Amino acid sequence: MSEVTISDLASRYEHDLAAPERCGFVLPDGSVVEVQNICHEPADGFDIAAEDLLKYEDNAIASWHTHTGTDCNLTRDDLASFLNYPHLHHYIVGSDGVACYAVEQGRVVRAATYSSSRHAEEHPLRAD
Repeated sequence: MSEVTISDLASRYEHDLAAPERCGFVLPDGSVVEVQNICHEPADGFDIAAEDLLKYEDNAIASWHTHTGTDCNLTRDDLASFLNYPHLHHYIVGSDGVACYAVEQGRVVRAATYSSSRHAEEHPLRAD
């Protein structure tokens, strides 16, 4: 099993933060899967198609998405989305780094923050 690190995720997407938001899943084998963002305003949010959710949700260890031109802080939409998938960790790639969120006792909490891909190289994406 190959291990994907935070820096892998950040390096793939931090250069693209001016583009529409991108989104996907991290699978147990370490692969990062990008799916189509079907949001009607993809520069301001993300939505994942039902067929992609069905294909990946039960097999994923985490979800991820980018924030276009802004930081990795949680938005109201992120909060609502993350609460629907409490079994996954959720990563946001923003202009200031990568944040990992988890759902604990019905609340979304920030589990970790990585300020840049340089500082994240030794941190694997969480599956616990």
